[in-house]
Amino acid sequence: MSDFRNIIQSCKEFKKEAIELLGIDQSFHEFEEHHGLFEAVIITASSDEFESVKSIVDSIKPVIFNKNDSTIYYQGTIQSKKKAIKVLIPFPYSMGLEAASSLTTKVISNFRPRYIFMVGICAGNKNLCKIGDVIIAEKSLNYHSIVEIERKDESKDKKFMHNLCSINGHLKNQLELYTKSKAIQSIKESYPHKSKIESPLKAHIGLLVTGSSLLRSSAIMKEINDVYIGVKGLDMETYGLYYSATQVFKDYAPNFLSVKSVNDYGDNTEHKLETNERRNYSLYTSSNTLKRFINEYLE
Repeated sequence: MSDFRNIIQSCKEFKKEAIELLGIDQSFHEFEEHHGLFEAVIITASSDEFESVKSIVDSIKPVIFNKNDSTIYYQGTIQSKKKAIKVLIPFPYSMGLEAASSLTTKVISNFRPRYIFMVGICAGNKNLCKIGDVIIAEKSLNYHSIVEIERKDESKDKKFMHNLCSINGHLKNQLELYTKSKAIQSIKESYPHKSKIESPLKAHIGLLVTGSSLLRSSAIMKEINDVYIGVKGLDMETYGLYYSATQVFKDYAPNFLSVKSVNDYGDNTEHKLETNERRNYSLYTSSNTLKRFINEYLE
């Protein structure tokens, strides 16, 4: 067996040397070496969300895999039930479904992690959620997937598509147990400015809808709630991650999960907390909800 391993290693070294001699900068050899290197990847959509994730990761440091890869990466660890799992955090391209889908496809193809998570902020359903509440996206869909039909009298009919993507059933069961534990409320108790937060912290598992628009419209929020039953909130990225995670590979598909916290209600509601206060609290609750879940439920 040792002779066989030596042959494989010799082949890899020969391939690497040949590529360098030919002057080819990027190679499949380089990417193959990174498959399975990280157990989890955490994706964000803004620099604020990225920084909130960095704050929950131990031994964080930048890392370069390929000089032709334009993505900036950081690596670190988060303690799970049994071990410190290696985590990769790519700096986000931008906000939006397309950017999330592109980055998800890239990290799955290059690294093949066991888990791919998303952390950040979203708009919540004001009938169900309070500022800072955590929405754990059991399902997601693109609310901009619409068939619009114009009639002869120039009136229009809209048909909303219901192409749902859902998380793994076992993962959902673990999340159900987690949200019923005392861990969620303890996240608020650990927040440095908890005295400014009036409502208890809650976690909601359910439908998080995604679209390419940053909404500030009561009419559109009402339309979304009228069309889709049980909407917990909406964001601009989750469906992009969920769709890509289910499509990239048949045999290497990761478990995926989006954890977003309510920053506003997608309308013109006036809030007691200032914009920065709401944002800081929701970033704290989303990133720490994921951290506690990894700490207590991931093997």
